[in-house]
Amino acid sequence: MPVDNLLTSAWANTAVESILSRRIDVLRGCGHQSASLSTRCEESVWIVNITPVSSPGMSSRKTLPSLIDETPHSTICFIDTKTEYTLYGRSASFIAENTIGAKEHPPAQVKTGVPTLYKRTTIPKGMFGAVVSDVLNVFCLNAEIWEHEDNTYVLKNSASPGNLAQMDEEGIDIDTAATIGALWLERTSGELFQATLFLADTVQKKLTHTRFTDTVYFPTLECVMLQCATRECLVSSENIAAVFKPRSKEEKEFFRVFQTGAVSLKKKDTPGECTPLDDILGHSPAPLPPASAQAFALLSSAVCFPEGSLYTLKEHNPNLFMKIDSTALNALNILPKRKGDRNCIFGLLNNCKTRQGERLLSHCVRQPLLNIDELNTRYDLVTAFVSNVSLKATVRESILSKMPDVGRLLKRVQSGRGSLKSIVSMYDAAKLMLALEDILAAYGDETVNTVFTALLGEQKENTSRFCSLIESHVDFTHEANHEYFMKSLGSPEENEIERRKKTTETEIRRVFQETADELGLSPDRVLKLEHSPAHGHYIRMPRKHSAALDKEKHGVVTMLKNGIYFSTPRLSALSSEHAQLLLQKKRKAKEHERAFLDQVVRYASCLEVLSDVSANIDVIASLAVFCSSSPEPFSRPLLSRHGTTKILKARHPLVERQAGSFVANDIVLTPEKRFQIVTGPNTGGKSTYIRQAGVCVFLAQIGCLVPCAEAEISVADAVFARIGASDNQFKGLSTFMVEMSELAGMLRNATQHTLLIIDELGRGTSISDGYGLACAISKHIVTDIKCPCLFATHFHELTLLEKQHSAVCNLSVSVHIGEDGLVPTYNIKKGPCDRSFGVHVAEVAGFPAGLVEAAKMKRFELETPSFVFDKETEDKIKTLHAALARGPVDSNTHPQEFSALKKKVFAEIEYA
Repeated sequence: MPVDNLLTSAWANTAVESILSRRIDVLRGCGHQSASLSTRCEESVWIVNITPVSSPGMSSRKTLPSLIDETPHSTICFIDTKTEYTLYGRSASFIAENTIGAKEHPPAQVKTGVPTLYKRTTIPKGMFGAVVSDVLNVFCLNAEIWEHEDNTYVLKNSASPGNLAQMDEEGIDIDTAATIGALWLERTSGELFQATLFLADTVQKKLTHTRFTDTVYFPTLECVMLQCATRECLVSSENIAAVFKPRSKEEKEFFRVFQTGAVSLKKKDTPGECTPLDDILGHSPAPLPPASAQAFALLSSAVCFPEGSLYTLKEHNPNLFMKIDSTALNALNILPKRKGDRNCIFGLLNNCKTRQGERLLSHCVRQPLLNIDELNTRYDLVTAFVSNVSLKATVRESILSKMPDVGRLLKRVQSGRGSLKSIVSMYDAAKLMLALEDILAAYGDETVNTVFTALLGEQKENTSRFCSLIESHVDFTHEANHEYFMKSLGSPEENEIERRKKTTETEIRRVFQETADELGLSPDRVLKLEHSPAHGHYIRMPRKHSAALDKEKHGVVTMLKNGIYFSTPRLSALSSEHAQLLLQKKRKAKEHERAFLDQVVRYASCLEVLSDVSANIDVIASLAVFCSSSPEPFSRPLLSRHGTTKILKARHPLVERQAGSFVANDIVLTPEKRFQIVTGPNTGGKSTYIRQAGVCVFLAQIGCLVPCAEAEISVADAVFARIGASDNQFKGLSTFMVEMSELAGMLRNATQHTLLIIDELGRGTSISDGYGLACAISKHIVTDIKCPCLFATHFHELTLLEKQHSAVCNLSVSVHIGEDGLVPTYNIKKGPCDRSFGVHVAEVAGFPAGLVEAAKMKRFELETPSFVFDKETEDKIKTLHAALARGPVDSNTHPQEFSALKKKVFAEIEYA
């Protein structure tokens, strides 16, 4: 089905905005300005017309000129030349500009008689995985791999940001949690909608479906897509037209969800038929509701579900998890801006040794828990690993560091793409898990035994049988060369192949010994007999003995730093014969593999349990490493639901790691003092203080210990944060409009159990309007929502709310003003800050002295009452300004002297 259009945007103030920026650059191409954003903007939603990603069998054979010219602007096209990957045209320009190590070539003429020259770029095979991962996950573009065949090019594989299955089949390790979803909407009553979302993780072979009621602003939809790492969402054109009136408020709010998050929205026609769910799951599930069936049909029209794919199906309940939207994730710096970025909370938490552990940790970070019992179990486990250093080290280094990605290997075997090497890797994992059970049992912790050891014990018999099955069928003779074969079944032909192979190996060894004697060098000490799939058997000699070689007798294979690799005619012949015998053995082994794989698949449930246990232990150990690697201790939080949060000597883990030291402060939010206004100078630590409150609550609800001395935390149903200010050019929104839109969403969705974090509200407009909004919003939160809130502001008049509402509490950041100017102490104290330090901060930042003095004079003018003076009075005020500019008296450094001088001046001019 054709894709009509793609609506895409990005979070305000996030790296996704730069993603969209780069994406637009790609769409513009090299001089192809017609490929830019569409010139229309429908209801503040920019529409980018894009051709869908191709798939095998869909216009999958092209000549090179047509392939270059017809490749959509949203797709990067790679041509596999077996030795490297080549790109032409726009794709070549993009990779050359954004990839270190890509090799640019002079423009090439791709067809005789066609004068057009195309830019050409190549990348080595070893770089391809990292490059295509960035294309899909960082730049949110599609990727295609083409091959040359019969004077044309054939589409081999393709992928989009939410559908990575074909790249996984290609053997490219794109270890990113990403799903593609399909949404079906039904209007229930008034401004309420019933939303049905069907999601597919095409790499892990997992299907997820969820149904929930949402308002016209679709807050739950946004949170669910973030929880499930949705990168693409499909909607039916007919469904959208039936549910929304054109250009209605509901339609605008629906599109806003996809503007806020990094989710591409694709419209498709409603499909007729789809792949039966039974064929995908391998069994008959319970009948789906009509809306779920429609959503799945829409999903299957875009995702290829081969029969017998053996997907798993589960239901997602968004009410089990804390809501945290994309704005809060960005404000608290939770997720990385790109793969490998450690400068975020996830980067600190991610000390995982396994791929399955890293995926599960990403899942946990996106889905903070609300269940106190589950959280206490996680605390028990993390505490056990923190308190026992030897247990943590043994499990991580002896077990987890050697653990393969069992879940992914099993899926490959189940889909018929597995190999003996994959099976042996699963065998290694099973042996490691048997050893892990003994390690955990010896430790003797009750929670560890209940959660992990008992599970491993239940699977011990099946695990042992699986290991015995592998040992009885797989030949490990050539394990040193990473080559595995099926054991011979004893047929005469197989016995003859094996006899000849052993004879050849003996002869190869004899030739090696003779060569060593001839050269007068010690075998196995100086000379080494080695083997590689590319060169077969060869002899390695240290470079210092190179004079002993006879060029006529010894053919040099290659020369490297670690020695000279050479062979002899006899050794080369024996090596070729040995390779042929190995090939014959492999062919015979293939005939037995299918029956063997059927037996292996019978242990799928056991292997899935082992994969889940290894992932969970890896996550717990990773959190323990995070908690124990800080210079200051972490504390186990006491959870409750009565609204009181007390975090004593709280620290921000990210700032603490970067700065090396941190000034800890108490965070105390109670029902009686739930709205706290934080004032103080710029750079004093207000934003860090309110951020660390959100980070501590977030860490507690993913089951991690908290960076503080003591913690009592009331479980939050949501964390919403509004920090920072910037415009959004791609949405056509000003700084103030972005701020108001985000705040409106927070106020609509907050409940009494939500934690709100607001920083410097109202900066993008006039002082009077900004203060008016800040005051009204504060009163609404205090009197109507009644949720805990940390509110940092420079509107000092806002601190008067403490006298009007008992739930309001004033806090301020203390500073020291000395000879060196303004020195922040980063200590939070009770009470408001009675004056601003903006001019001092400018002075510390290195503003020219003249500008600083002019600012001081203007500040004094603004702080004096606004009267209309006669000329004589104006002259006296100018004289006072000049005196202030020359003298040491200042409203901040000498407040009492300044006040006395000002009073004296006003007395003189009869305005005191």
